[in-house]
Amino acid sequence: MPEIDISEIGGFRVRYDARKKVFYLYDNNNKEVDKEGFSSQEKAEARAKALMKNEIKLKDFQCLLCRYDSVYIGRVTSLNFEEGFCWFVEDNGDSYRRDRSKQLLRHNSVFIFTPANRIVYEKITSLRSEIKELENQISELIKTIADPLTEESYRKIKTAPKAQPNLMEEITKGVEENAKTG
Repeated sequence: MPEIDISEIGGFRVRYDARKKVFYLYDNNNKEVDKEGFSSQEKAEARAKALMKNEIKLKDFQCLLCRYDSVYIGRVTSLNFEEGFCWFVEDNGDSYRRDRSKQLLRHNSVFIFTPANRIVYEKITSLRSEIKELENQISELIKTIADPLTEESYRKIKTAPKAQPNLMEEITKGVEENAKTG
């Protein structure tokens, strides 16, 4: 027998499992709050109220989210220090993305957007633009490489009397000469 919805309190749902005779509490992401469940509806609702009390609804404020080697600017819309998380919404140009992500505070991945952090963020953004420009230049240069290896071009190289200089020998010789004079 499936669980039955009993009540909803501030985004939390209380469900009853008649087979196990246990009440479960789910958050607004349909994640079970307490795996062991509760012996009564009142206890489950009391836990939901306690969680709501501890989740600080605030006027959202700008923060940075650092994940792997990426930095996102956005807003924290609520905090829950008891459970150790916040809700982060990424700024996507002029509008905010509709989805939000739950960030665990213990990972130290959300940072307040202070003037010092703004400078770091702007530098990262500038470097990312430079990287993108360099990648574009590399892509354009790759397009200019000529003379693909084909069966015909291989025959020409094979039959030509040392027409192509050995570039690796020239590069090695040049590096050795620079090392002696440098």
